[in-house]
Formats: sequence, structure tokens, C-alpha cells
Amino acid sequence: MSVRNSNDIESPATLTAEAKHLHESLFARRAPTNVIQLYLEAHSKIHALTSSDTRRQLEQNTINTIVFKKLNATAIEPWLRRAGSRHLLSSKLLLINYICETGGNHDEYKRDSTLGWSSLILIGIKASLQLPFGLYLKHRHDLI
Repeated sequence: MSVRNSNDIESPATLTAEAKHLHESLFARRAPTNVIQLYLEAHSKIHALTSSDTRRQLEQNTINTIVFKKLNATAIEPWLRRAGSRHLLSSKLLLINYICETGGNHDEYKRDSTLGWSSLILIGIKASLQLPFGLYLKHRHDLI
């Protein structure tokens, strides 16, 4: 993997594609326009998301690969975690989740909606099946 120019990494088109794919990985549906706009805005205000050190650029290349190849970001993310520091993919998934919870008008975060036991069990089964698949994707695509 080569390290890309930081201007290419942070272009609005790249960040928009990233927001759309990460949102779809988390919620299995298209990202609303306001979520994409807030994601772009956050990148202009949160330095940790746009740091240009070598490690962050390599992590950004991993994210670009995930977005370009449309890989399952939520399955891969646990395998990219390191002790002591958060991988950039983790930070960006948390950002998408935060945006959706606070200003994305997602039904999942409305207080009047509840999940039944069957839904919770299905979510748990899906998550446990994603773990081995995520490990496979990490090694198959040589993600760091």
C-alpha cells in the first residue's frame, strides 16, 4: 500500500464516498444528506481525523481500500484495533454513529422504539458470524 497525498485523502468526494459506505455498513441503508454534510463538517473541525502522520495515512489507505472495494467495515474493524490507540476506522465509525444518534433522525435512536428479544438475538448471531468474515477480509486484502 502506498501512502497517498493528504489532499487526495481529505477531498470532499473521497469523504462523501466514505460517509456513504460507513453509514451503509453500520445501518444497511443509504446515508441521509444531513449525515454526509455533518461528516464532512466534522472533518474540518476534528484534527485527529485529518492528521497527516505516516501511521494515520496508512490507516486512511486501509479505509480507502474498504470503501473502494465495498468491504464490510463493521466486520473488519474489530481486527484492526490495537492496544493503546484507536484505529482511524474505529474513530470514523464512531463518528458516523454519533452523528446519527444526535442529529441524523434515525429510528434506532428514538426513545419510543424498542427491539424485541428476537431482534436482539438475530443481531447477536449476525455479529458473531461477521467476526470470522472480517478476519478473512483483513488478511485477504492485506489491511493494516
